[in-house]
Amino acid sequence: MKLSKTRIDKMTEYGIPQRMQGAIIRYYEKGLPPGDFLTAVIKNDLAEAVGRADHENVRLLKEYVMWFYNWAPGGSWGSEENYVRWLEQDFDVPEEGVREQRFVSDADQPNGNTVLNG
Repeated sequence: MKLSKTRIDKMTEYGIPQRMQGAIIRYYEKGLPPGDFLTAVIKNDLAEAVGRADHENVRLLKEYVMWFYNWAPGGSWGSEENYVRWLEQDFDVPEEGVREQRFVSDADQPNGNTVLNG
C-alpha cells in the first residue's frame, strides 16, 4: 500500500522526526519491520516503547500514537496480531533482497536499539 502524501505530511505535522518516517513508510509500503521502538508503538506496547525509545522519541510517544490512530491504515497497528497480519500481506515489491534488511548494529546506537539503515 502506498501512503498518501497527506499521511506522510501529517507525520511531520505531528512532530515525528524525519529519521523515523522512512521506517514507517517502509513498514506500510514494503512490509519491512521497523526497529524495536516503532515495532512496540505499532503493537501498542507502551512499556516496551518507553524502554526502547531514545531521548527524543520518548517525549514524542503521544504524537506517534495520535498519528497511528488518526492516519495509519485500518487494522495495521494497535496489537501484535495486527502487526503480524500486516507484515504477512503480499506486498508488490521485487522478490530478491526485499526482506533482507541492513541494520546498523546495536553497538552503534546509544540506546541499544536496532534501526534500519538507509
